[in-house]
Amino acid sequence: MAPASEKFPSTRAEWVLAILVTLVIVGLHLHFWQQAGGLWRDEVNLVNLAASPTLADMTRDSFPVLMPLLVKGWAKLGTSDAWLRILGMFFGLAIPAAFWWVARVTRRPPLFSLVFLGLNALLICYGDSLRAYGLGSALIVGALAAMLLLLRKPSWPRAALLALVATLSVQVLYQNSILFFAVCLGGFAVCWRRKDLAAAGKILAAGAVAAISLLPYYRTFLALPQSAVELRRGFSPFITSLNFDMATGFPFGQITAVWKILALIVIVLALLTLRRKAAISPKATGELHWFAGITVLAVVISFLTFLWFAAVMARPWYFLPPLALLAVCFDLGIASNHLPRLLRATVFGLLAGLTLVSGFNAHSDLRARFTNIDSLAARVATAAQPQDYIVVTPWFCGITFNRYFHGATPWATLPPLPDHSIHRYDLILEAMKDTNSLAPVLEKISATLHAGHRVWVVGLLEMPADPNAIVPVLPPPPLPDYGWSDTPYMGSWATRVTYLLLHHGGRFGSLPDETTGQSYLQENLHLFMAEGWRE
Repeated sequence: MAPASEKFPSTRAEWVLAILVTLVIVGLHLHFWQQAGGLWRDEVNLVNLAASPTLADMTRDSFPVLMPLLVKGWAKLGTSDAWLRILGMFFGLAIPAAFWWVARVTRRPPLFSLVFLGLNALLICYGDSLRAYGLGSALIVGALAAMLLLLRKPSWPRAALLALVATLSVQVLYQNSILFFAVCLGGFAVCWRRKDLAAAGKILAAGAVAAISLLPYYRTFLALPQSAVELRRGFSPFITSLNFDMATGFPFGQITAVWKILALIVIVLALLTLRRKAAISPKATGELHWFAGITVLAVVISFLTFLWFAAVMARPWYFLPPLALLAVCFDLGIASNHLPRLLRATVFGLLAGLTLVSGFNAHSDLRARFTNIDSLAARVATAAQPQDYIVVTPWFCGITFNRYFHGATPWATLPPLPDHSIHRYDLILEAMKDTNSLAPVLEKISATLHAGHRVWVVGLLEMPADPNAIVPVLPPPPLPDYGWSDTPYMGSWATRVTYLLLHHGGRFGSLPDETTGQSYLQENLHLFMAEGWRE
């Protein structure tokens, strides 16, 4: 007679559900590929870096060199937005593929990982974005799968596989080095329980190979404190918690609490294995509990430490790689076939129901584009004359505008920059130090309006509460409460231009939005126009 826990739902039903969820995930990725539209500034930044002639130039980003190399190779076959987005979709689909690799190694259906993260609309959006988070998440999960293979049968060929996957992982995302360290701690914990020093030595060797692969970037690490001074605004527990909630709160906010509860359960189950005096065998369920619990604890601590050390404001998509590891550890640490019959049936039903809700919500949420700058650039290219002048604000949106604007009208960002191919924080830092950096734009606006031509503004402008109040020029940084952040300067530059156009433009205002109702994930700018001159 089969154990009660095997009566319902059967293991076969769980595998069938996992396959159905995977098909839904593939459909959602295809749906988003059709909706995503043009590339936003970070994606354009990567595409432009990929066209660089040297590897040194390709590292002028927050990621190592592997992503630019992959994009460079892909772009040899085409550079259209749709073609580049196919590459991004492949990166995003690599994440559920990595979940299935872990499932093949452990012979457990990847239900928690597929339902909780694979259906997450934020994962699909930013996993498919032409950035490193999708591929980085897939490879760090792949490194975990390779670790499990090594623990099952410690051998040098499997250690070589672990070293290869780990090296590829850290060559996509710097923070994957921290996450792989957490995976290694899980492996070391298993070796400690087994008293297997030989296997621990193989894990150490694989980790050393991955670490050595990062040595060519040591100059980048040394220059980080100064080169990224505008971005390093300090670690904020409140902002980190808020963005974690955004990353995990899908399809509704209460799921964030479920993530935390599941992580705690996995850790507790791991600690309970310490009560067993016998050594854990390689195929025992307890070993997976132990590995999963230690890995979850190490991932949480190491990633929070990374955010604190990096001193950057966490974004929701920053959490994708660690969440991918946590989701896999839920599958490893919670063995459904060891649950009581009623509890197992309840978990199965909840996962099936969550699949339906998440699928419908994700389909709706994924009807979004990353940017509207491509359409605004085409619109202003048609309407503007060569004697007109175009202003783009904020300054970093000039990267996107530079890709999509093909008109003859001169344009500049606030402040004017000589390079709009990538994020030039070094140039912005110099502009912040120069209290007169906006003068060329203000003079060009005045001259254009004086000559009877029009000034177009593509960006975000806020009308001042008091139109007659003169906007002060900010002193050089650091500023009280803001430090070296460029945020107050961007606001000041835009407000000074608005003041000029309000007081001296004969007619100035926003133009009707031709894409009303469209949702934009990153860049949602507006089009303004001024003409005429008055003293």
